[in-house]
Amino acid sequence: MSSDTTRVLVASTKALFRDCLSNVLDRRREFKVIGQAGDATQAVIRAKALRPDVAVLESGAREPDPDAVRQLTDAGCSVLVIASPRADGASRVLQAGGRGYLSSDCDLQELERAIQRVHAGDVVVAARPPRHFLEEVGHEPAAERHTSLTPRELEVLRHVAMGRTNAEIADDLCITEPTTKGHIAKILSKLGLNNRTQLAAYAISHDLVEPTPKVWREPVLAPRSAER
Repeated sequence: MSSDTTRVLVASTKALFRDCLSNVLDRRREFKVIGQAGDATQAVIRAKALRPDVAVLESGAREPDPDAVRQLTDAGCSVLVIASPRADGASRVLQAGGRGYLSSDCDLQELERAIQRVHAGDVVVAARPPRHFLEEVGHEPAAERHTSLTPRELEVLRHVAMGRTNAEIADDLCITEPTTKGHIAKILSKLGLNNRTQLAAYAISHDLVEPTPKVWREPVLAPRSAER
């Protein structure tokens, strides 16, 4: 198996979904399905044993289980949740350490790209974040607070929303990492936000950055390193 191949665990209570998705992904050279699970509890057990790169957790009409997401993340894999369009759990999935949240009405291309992006270290959420999600992460839709940002701070904000790390932003803009951290701290203060997740939500909802088609990207939540 190539080192570029993403090892995937597929979890769903629906056997047909598991089998179909596994068969489709296995036909792609970019993916290798190394296991299946019938529910979130079994997914945690299998993830600890198999060590997949990405666990795709289909939660159906139920709210995704944050505890299962947390345990899967602790097992060392990136978690991508597929939920009903009526489900309302994006913020809880991200807060539990999950890196992806898609609606079950997404197409196969969206799903494949999302698997690749969460494996690469990005967080992906369905294209247009619903209002309740933006509110939960601290965004105020009517505010135009970014008018107080300097041109350089706007550049940094756009890079944050595209999933760049501090080191990558510093390299792209030819500045130092401490300077990058300083800019981000000022941006957070000016916008009245608390973290990079909220910065990405703000930037994309105000059209300050071009989102990936049909997939909304934001930087990795970083409970481990708490990068600011």
